[in-house]
Amino acid sequence: MALQVSAAEVHVLEETLAKVSSLTGQVNATLGKISSNADFAEKAITPISGRTKMFAILTRSVDSSLSVIEEIRGYANITGECETIIKAGPEASGISTYINTIERLHTSLDELMKSQLRKFYKVVDKTEALIKSGNNQLKEYFRSILASAYEQVDINKCLEGAKTTPNNTAQMPSLSDENVNTVATLFEYFRLSKQSLDDLYVEMATRVVSTSLAPFHKEALKARTASSMTSYKPGTCALNPYAIAVRGLIVARADDLTLIGAKTDNDKQKMYLLDQVTKVLLNDFIQVCTTINDFINKNMETEQILVFEVVDAIMAITGTLRMILIPVPANLTELMAKAKATAKRVFVEFLKMVESKVNSATYSPGEQFVPTLDIMSKLKQIAEFKNGAPAAIEGLAPGSWMPQPEPEWKRSVKGLSSITTQTGNDPWNTLSAFFSDAIDALILTLELRLSASGKKDHQIGLTLLLNLAFIESYITKSNVSAVLSVAGAERLQRLRKHAFDLFLRAWHKVSHGLMETTLPAGKQLSSKDREVVKEKFKVFNAEFEALLTRHKSLNIKDVAIKQESVKEIKSLVGPIYYKFYDRHKGGDFTKNIDKYIKYDKVSLDKAINTLLL
Repeated sequence: MALQVSAAEVHVLEETLAKVSSLTGQVNATLGKISSNADFAEKAITPISGRTKMFAILTRSVDSSLSVIEEIRGYANITGECETIIKAGPEASGISTYINTIERLHTSLDELMKSQLRKFYKVVDKTEALIKSGNNQLKEYFRSILASAYEQVDINKCLEGAKTTPNNTAQMPSLSDENVNTVATLFEYFRLSKQSLDDLYVEMATRVVSTSLAPFHKEALKARTASSMTSYKPGTCALNPYAIAVRGLIVARADDLTLIGAKTDNDKQKMYLLDQVTKVLLNDFIQVCTTINDFINKNMETEQILVFEVVDAIMAITGTLRMILIPVPANLTELMAKAKATAKRVFVEFLKMVESKVNSATYSPGEQFVPTLDIMSKLKQIAEFKNGAPAAIEGLAPGSWMPQPEPEWKRSVKGLSSITTQTGNDPWNTLSAFFSDAIDALILTLELRLSASGKKDHQIGLTLLLNLAFIESYITKSNVSAVLSVAGAERLQRLRKHAFDLFLRAWHKVSHGLMETTLPAGKQLSSKDREVVKEKFKVFNAEFEALLTRHKSLNIKDVAIKQESVKEIKSLVGPIYYKFYDRHKGGDFTKNIDKYIKYDKVSLDKAINTLLL
């Protein structure tokens, strides 16, 4: 169908297009203005946007700073709380609270150092300072506990108490149960902190050496002058109480460390500390003994008995160490070896001293010899060292103490002085052998001296008997008897028999003269035989009466010797005379019996008994 367009329609269309064109121009103009304004707005908005972003960053920084400040404030609060406790000291809060406070500071410091806050040096330094201060105060607290327990020791009081203990051990002050717990806690705390209180403990546990023990150390070292003419008296150098005090301290420290070790379950530390403490406690003791031992060697004549006191003290210390299972230090073992070497020299010098005293002293025949008491008193002093004496001689062979060259008394009496006691491995038997040799040296040297001075056998024998009687009495009343024992007693009896043989030798000779006839029984005597019998009776009567007179003139005061001598005379003379008397009492040799036979059995016995009056 054909399109029919009217003019009016065309006109309207054209007008409309014209309006559209006009509007389009206006829109374009407006868009231009808008574009121009947009450029201006962009230039104005751009800086505002940058500030907004910066503000956002600053906001985040402030928030972060506030968070850090809050964290620091938290650490500061912890530090402040802990500082109050730290400054107050462990006694104020109690050891557990105090240690917990330090550990809290450690935890706080660890957290700080693992975070960005480690750059806050003042906070870190403050925490570290508090930890250091807390540890130092714990150490001072540890020191104060030990000082209170260990430094104030009344040694004299402890020594007095030792007399009532079985082992003569001084009861030294030790830690209370509460202090044991505290010390154990501190040991364990510092161990876990990779620190050690060992040196501090050793220092405090041994400070008593320079305080309370100092006077005993000085007293034990008090030297006697080398020119002293008096012999040392046991106990006067204070070595024994010094050793008792040291033993007491070792035992007390061992007890404390055992209790502490049980709390810490650290036996290795206990043994280390005990070893270190023992070494310090023994150092001065060993020095004292060494000095004294040297002094003995320089002054052997007057100081020889002192060596047994040294050995006794060392033995006591050694026994204590073994009792509490502490190894004996090498320097203590070395000291004992030196002391025993000195003791061996003492044994040799002792026998020389016996010989010298006997040969230089004045004497009166038929009386107790002056040096006998001195020599026996020295043996008694040695015997009193019940530990030191056997320990000093242990390991020596019997007779090894004999002076060289061999002394004259040793070979003077055949078969007597050569006797050697069999000792085995028992030091007491060895000591007994030495004591017997010393008594032999005294008696046999005395015999040699009396013989050399022209004394008769009966004078020598009586002098020996009187001295042996004193020796036996002295032995019975002293602990020398315990040392001599059975073997020593047997050797003493041999000496006694030898002395009686000398004393009664003339009586033996008188009786022996009656034995010279060998006439067969029942045979008639020849005139020569009868003269022999007459002579024998005459000689016997004269010599017998002379001996009675001489014996009475000796004025023997010792009842036991007097009685035993009468008994011995009867045994020597009686049986032989009775036999000779029985054979000739019938008058086979003479008609005038009364002229030759002055004694029958009864009268002979009665005559001998007059010696008891």
